[in-house]
Amino acid sequence: MLGITEKLALMVLELLEVICPHPKLDATTVPAFRSQLNSAMEQRPLVLLINLQNVEQMDSSGLGCLIASLRKIRELGGEMALCSVSSQVQELFELTCVNTIFKIVPPNY
Repeated sequence: MLGITEKLALMVLELLEVICPHPKLDATTVPAFRSQLNSAMEQRPLVLLINLQNVEQMDSSGLGCLIASLRKIRELGGEMALCSVSSQVQELFELTCVNTIFKIVPPNY
């Protein structure tokens, strides 16, 4: 029988989905990443957390995929956040003003 702590942990896992994309998020890897995001969204988590710690490169197709996924999860009543953003990707977000539409949380969130 599960105790209250175990039940709460299971509830949290059902509410949060974490995805860690490929180190290079570009036109060659976005289709697989999009598929992974869509599968995660089918579970209807309240929060979809994208851990970008391994992402070293991102192009416009990667940005577009993130933005489209944010729109889709919000339509489903959820929210999306990004964490562990590298300095290169953070610079890209700032140049394109994408950092203003995403919630970016600290690495240990």
